[in-house]
Amino acid sequence: KNKIIIITQLHNESVIMIGYILKIAINTPMKALYPFIFSAIFASWYVLFEIQQFESDFFYSTDLIVDLNNTSASTIATASVINAFQDSLTSLKTTNSSEYIWVGNEWVPPPGVPTFTPSQLLDYFQRRNVLFIGDSTMRRAYANLYDMINATDLTNIRYNDLVWSYRIDFKKKVPIKHKQCELEERGVVREKAKVSAAQYECRDAPGASYESKIVGNNTIKHTKKGRFDYSYFSCFSQTSWFLRSGSEELGRDESPVIPILKHDYDLVIVGLGVWEIVYPLTCELRDKGTTISERLQWLLTNLTALSSPEMQVVFRTPGYDSRFETNHTGVKEMTETIDNYFQESKNQLNSNSNITVVDWSTVMEKRSFDGARIAGDIPPHYGVQARTLFIQQLMHELVKLDI
Repeated sequence: KNKIIIITQLHNESVIMIGYILKIAINTPMKALYPFIFSAIFASWYVLFEIQQFESDFFYSTDLIVDLNNTSASTIATASVINAFQDSLTSLKTTNSSEYIWVGNEWVPPPGVPTFTPSQLLDYFQRRNVLFIGDSTMRRAYANLYDMINATDLTNIRYNDLVWSYRIDFKKKVPIKHKQCELEERGVVREKAKVSAAQYECRDAPGASYESKIVGNNTIKHTKKGRFDYSYFSCFSQTSWFLRSGSEELGRDESPVIPILKHDYDLVIVGLGVWEIVYPLTCELRDKGTTISERLQWLLTNLTALSSPEMQVVFRTPGYDSRFETNHTGVKEMTETIDNYFQESKNQLNSNSNITVVDWSTVMEKRSFDGARIAGDIPPHYGVQARTLFIQQLMHELVKLDI
């Protein structure tokens, strides 16, 4: 509405100016007015030109950056990076994360889709509160993303910073306990630490700050933006139990971390699955007699229940373990289960659901076997190109949802 009023006012002022010039010209000897007329016409043309530029520059930012009191965190964060590639919006909207290809060991986005820069990643994540959940493959991607947005020079991300074990594994066999994880605003991580000694990490994205919003009765609410945390989970059942929704039909209570999770974060990114193939007996312990597909469906159901307009959930499909080169149907079956789940529940998902998938498996399959693997330090891990691929795919899907 404001855009229309502003543009209309500018157009009206230009028309009035031109009409005023013509009125003077009709009632005054022409020769005396030549310099004035030419100058005024040029000025009018310049105003109209500026209006066109204003409309072009203003269009997307007006549609995306609206009243902060009534706008989701994802929309605000997306707006911070979207103006840099307005011409690529159509490509982003009509493609998905499974359409990336390989040239050598370098990934290439679908035609027209931009490659997100570290500066854009920082602009986005300093406006979100994000919790990464998953196994060591997710931990390494989390660490790489943090190193990219936390770099001293965002135009020069060094290769060694993305592969150094101390950075991407942060002493994986020893629980990391930073003071930030003990803060009240990190309730979920603290709850996880009570029941497990597994790794976790609490960080703030550079530029993290408090956002003020007006809520009911004109009360000002201060909300922190920029939380950038990670918690380790390796199996579907373990994760499902931690994030379980309540069900009277099943006689199951809601996980006590759910209210805390919704208070602390607005984006949860989950990535795991390879343990289900490598250590099936371990992952079956909590729910004996169940199949991988059944455990995965339960997790997806709980993640869908967790999602809402205020809570965005992303699920990343798993990678492949190099020891299973001759039999890697397990991961493909997981991907099919995920596809079937969303296809079957497409019509059942209500307007409050806010969950999406990053299809890492489909793209990584081509760099997992037959001597083409982008190898990491152990069979389930990959090299840095696989992790930067996931970061790009993640941004592709997140931004796509808000355009």
